[in-house]
Amino acid sequence: MQRPLRALDDRLGRQPAHERLEPGGLARDRAEAAREQHITAAAETKRIDFVSLRDLLDLTDGNLSRHLSTLEDAGYITIEKTFDGRKPRTWVSATKAGRKALKEEIAALREIIGAVDSEPAVRAIPAPSPAPGT
Repeated sequence: MQRPLRALDDRLGRQPAHERLEPGGLARDRAEAAREQHITAAAETKRIDFVSLRDLLDLTDGNLSRHLSTLEDAGYITIEKTFDGRKPRTWVSATKAGRKALKEEIAALREIIGAVDSEPAVRAIPAPSPAPGT
């Protein structure tokens, strides 16, 4: 199953996932994980304002803006700029395509988890004993 947010990384020319793994761990790409969080937060509500999203995800303004631009370019969110009196506010909403991509992403992750859960436990095989006299 093709993961929508991974496909977005591919379109942006990002390194394949297997090349982003760190030795000894399964470090996920931080940008991909951050975008999943953005879409999830936007999909849970009708819309969320920029400041609340920034604080919820503990990101800098610049970092959040960059991720939101990427998601907006992909058609996964809409960004609406309004004024509350004289104070500017930026609202983020998940689009139908964004909600669909999130559902597909969650399904793909569940599929991965299911595959790992259904595999038999790996048993360590002891190293052979050295031959006498060596």
